Amino acid sequence: MTRLKIHMVGVGGISMRGLASYFQEQGHTVTGCDVANVKVAGLSVRHGHNSSHITADVNQVIINAAITPSSTGWSEVLTAEKLGIPVIKRAAAIGEITRERPTVAVSGTHGKSTTTGMIATIMLAAGRDPFVMVGAEVPAFHRRTYHAGSGPFILEADEFDRSFHQFASDLAVVTNIDRDHLDYYTGDLPEIISAFAGFFRLIKPGGKLVAPRHDVAVAQAIGESGLTTSQILTFGRDGEADYQIIDQGTEKQVNQFRLRRSAGEIVVDLHVPGLFNQLNATAAIIVADLADIPIATTKLALAKYRGLGRRFEILLDTPAATIITDYGHHPVEIEQTLRAARTYYPGRRLVVVFQAHQYARTNFFSKDFIRVLAEADLAVMTDIFAVTGREEDHYIEAPALAAAITSINGEQARYLAVPELVAGLADVVRPQDIVLFMGAGGDIDHLAHQFAKVM
Repeated sequence: MTRLKIHMVGVGGISMRGLASYFQEQGHTVTGCDVANVKVAGLSVRHGHNSSHITADVNQVIINAAITPSSTGWSEVLTAEKLGIPVIKRAAAIGEITRERPTVAVSGTHGKSTTTGMIATIMLAAGRDPFVMVGAEVPAFHRRTYHAGSGPFILEADEFDRSFHQFASDLAVVTNIDRDHLDYYTGDLPEIISAFAGFFRLIKPGGKLVAPRHDVAVAQAIGESGLTTSQILTFGRDGEADYQIIDQGTEKQVNQFRLRRSAGEIVVDLHVPGLFNQLNATAAIIVADLADIPIATTKLALAKYRGLGRRFEILLDTPAATIITDYGHHPVEIEQTLRAARTYYPGRRLVVVFQAHQYARTNFFSKDFIRVLAEADLAVMTDIFAVTGREEDHYIEAPALAAAITSINGEQARYLAVPELVAGLADVVRPQDIVLFMGAGGDIDHLAHQFAKVM
C-alpha cells in the first residue's frame, strides 16, 4: 500500500476526527488544522487556517462540509489546487471505504447517532469487531467517535450536503425523514425526500433497507427510489410492520417494551429514555438479526447500552440537581427529549437551557421552538450558536425567543448570555430540579459541564 501524506482542513469535526484516526492506523501521515482549539488523538492540530499548511509533499487534502469559499479554510483549498494536490470532501473519502468493505449505513433526520451506537454495541458484544464511525462520543470507545476493527463498517450517514450520496451500503437504515438543513435543502421536504431516495438507490445489489413503517416521508422516498418490497424490512407500532412494538410501557429509569417479530416475541430492556429510543433499538435489532447474531446477545448488549456523549448524557445526579446534556437542536428532538425526561423523572421541575443552532435555522423553526420549549417548567435561552462559513446575517436573537415563550406559558422564561449563564442559573435552579442543557454547538455542552462542577 502506498503511504500518503494527508492534510485535513477542519479536522476537529466529529467525523473528521474518526477519519484522521483511520488514516493514521492505515499507516498514512496525517496533518490537520481547525478554527477551534481541538485535540485529536495522536495528531498535532494547528490552530486556525493558513495556506502555509499546504506543502508540496502533501498527497491529498480532505475538507469537511463547513469549508466553503466564504470560510477562512478556503485559502488552503486554493493553495492545494495551485500545487495540483487533489482536494476531496470528507464524505468522498469515507465513500471509498464503503466500497471496499461490507457496510451498514444509518441515516435519518433524528436518531441516527444513537442507532449507529446501538448497532456498534451489539456487534462488539457479538465479537464481530466492527469498524465504526459515529457522530458522537461513545463511552465504550473511550469517548472517541471511532472504533478500529476488521469487521463490518458501521457508519452514520449524514444527509447534510448530500454527504450520504457518497456511501454504498450492503444494509441501509433510515430512522425517519423530517425537515432540516433548510439552508441547504432550499426545496424543503420534497427535496429532502428525493435526497434520501438517492441514498437508497446506492444500496449494493442484494442489499436491504431497514425503515419505519409509519413514516410518510420515508414511504415517499422508498417509492421514488424504486426499491422493491423484498428489499425492505419495516419496524414500528403499525400492525403491518415486520418488527412491531406491541407494548411500549416505560417505567422510571427503565425503558421496557415487547417486540413481535417472525422469529418470536421478545421483551427488550433499555436504560436510555423515550419511545423514540424503542424505535432506534428495534432498527438495531433488525440489523443484528440479519447478521445472525443470537437474540440473547442482542438483548444483553442493549440492556447494557448507556447512550452516547450528549445524547441524554447525565453529568450529575444528586439531591441538589440532576444535570443532563443533550445534542437535540431540532423542535421534534426537543419535544421528544422533554417527554422522555418527564417519564424518567416524574413529578420533578424541568428546567431547559437551550442554545439554538444557526440564526437562519432558528428563525425558520422559531414558532416550533417557542411551542416545545414552553412545555418546560422554565426555559432559559442563551446566545444563538453561529456556524462559521454557513451564515452571516442575524435573523433573530435569543431574547426574542425567551419573550415569546413567556407569553405562551405564563412563566418567566429567561435569557442569559453565555458569559453569565452558569452564575445566572445558580440563582434560579432549585433542589431536585432536572436541568437539561440542549443544543448542537460546543458552547452549551461546555456550559453544562461547568454548571455540573459548581452544583
